[in-house]
Amino acid sequence: MARDTVLDGDGSSDQKPADGVSAGNDSLLGRRGYLGLVGSAAAAVTMSGVGAAAEDYDVIEVGAGQTETVHLSDGESFSNVLIDITASNAKFHIRAIADNWEIRNVGFRGNWDSTAKEDAIICQVNSPNASGLIENVYFMGSENDNTYPGITGINVANGHAGDLEIRNVNIQNCPDNSIYASNPGDSSRHPSGAGGGGPVVIKDSYARNSRAAGFRVGTDGSIVENCVVVDCDKGFWGYYEHTAVKDCDISGSPHADVRCGAPDWQKGQNAEVTVTNTRYGTDDNRGAAIHGSSSGTPQRTEPSEVEGVPLSAEEAASGSSGSGRPDDGSDEDDEDESGDEEPADGHLLSFVTEPDARYAGYEFTADGSVGFAEAPDPTPSGGRIEGGTYTSEDFVEETDDGWHAGGVTGGGHGDAFRVDGTITSIEIGQPDVMWVELDGERLEPDEIIEQTGGEPDDDDSDEGDDGDEPDEPDEPDEPSDDLTNVIVIDACGVSSETTFSFDVTGDVRHTPYLGSQSGSISGSTVSGTIANACDAYEFSGDIENFRLAGNANVSVEYDAL
Repeated sequence: MARDTVLDGDGSSDQKPADGVSAGNDSLLGRRGYLGLVGSAAAAVTMSGVGAAAEDYDVIEVGAGQTETVHLSDGESFSNVLIDITASNAKFHIRAIADNWEIRNVGFRGNWDSTAKEDAIICQVNSPNASGLIENVYFMGSENDNTYPGITGINVANGHAGDLEIRNVNIQNCPDNSIYASNPGDSSRHPSGAGGGGPVVIKDSYARNSRAAGFRVGTDGSIVENCVVVDCDKGFWGYYEHTAVKDCDISGSPHADVRCGAPDWQKGQNAEVTVTNTRYGTDDNRGAAIHGSSSGTPQRTEPSEVEGVPLSAEEAASGSSGSGRPDDGSDEDDEDESGDEEPADGHLLSFVTEPDARYAGYEFTADGSVGFAEAPDPTPSGGRIEGGTYTSEDFVEETDDGWHAGGVTGGGHGDAFRVDGTITSIEIGQPDVMWVELDGERLEPDEIIEQTGGEPDDDDSDEGDDGDEPDEPDEPDEPSDDLTNVIVIDACGVSSETTFSFDVTGDVRHTPYLGSQSGSISGSTVSGTIANACDAYEFSGDIENFRLAGNANVSVEYDAL
């Protein structure tokens, strides 16, 4: 979950503090679904964020001859927005040169009239250990003029050093590439200097009628997967280093459906492209190396044939998507000879939300391996159930005791995981708007644990083991449930150390919903040091003697739980 970014009237953007929160280091940014797990009251201190329900989006109308720009900083998001540029020569730019940002559910309505060299979206992830996400974007470019260089749909800047994933985008009619993502592979001899080298993953997307290339990448680890490219000068272009194209259909490219290398640069002459299960007609290695060959005649040519690609600006802004077809070009489901679906290993564990859910967090543990998955059926409200979609929140990790996973979802969507072995615990932050399913069946968490071979926690009982005498209540191991206040110290994305300390007038404990517990508690005093991490505490009473040295966002919410 990223912080939401708003656009000012003058065309710039700034992070706005919520009511009751002062400007400066007082913005609340959760980690591993913290906001969802501690409840909707805590989530209320942030902007609306990325969990908006379907068909719930803002509209930005740009006036004739006007240009507006939104800038994203570390941890910010720009989501669920319809950008209306139907007025003559209206332009809108999105700039994300930061860490851990998200651009989701954005639709451009109207034509890009200008023929000047510009970028609708320019982005990079600054730090090697950070990430960025662009998802569900619709941009039709310049349908009236293909003068080169003109507009680029998404331009990944030279300094990109982290991990960037682009998925479910529909970008057409761009004179200078639908997605121009080779800059991070630039050599030191390039006028821009050596690139940051960060990989770019482009998945489940569509490009058409763009000059130069549809999708152009150029760093080790970059891949274009399950995409369709039609009528671009070059469909896929692996410009530098070793890139890959997989499960794609590429056709109608006058120069080459698949091109590898760039003779103008020595580094480009050493480029390599690995082709897997991709259907295309022509290729050109430009003196570089293409590993693999076409798997046959392209089967898909329309955006509706790529699952999740938006077919209109309104569809993108609302977060809905198309139905698509299998990426092998066939219309057949994966069935065995008897006609039954081939069973998958392990259990499908899904966390599903109501349409009004926001930042609904969850965690679970298992003694067998866990991986992100996608459920075959939508939620009752029509949303997708797919794990790993919020790269800054969804996680799977192996621990000394087994596997630990969790995340954040909402808006009538859900997350799914494939789990081998026994599920040993499940925690849900907002059970009023979230439920759990095992292999498509809605069950209580204890039922899921029991069905997979685990032992659910016994309910509290007023009777002893013999059923005759009531047990004396146990002394609590932790402070009572009157710890309803929350403080979060957030230094995610900050590599330097931040030191903090404070006292409380009541009780205090680490929140059980946050993976990081870096600080120490001594009576009513808390102190700690964090770097690129987040720490949070539940407490009663008030905070006194707060001290912080470093760069962190600090937020306090009373009666949050």
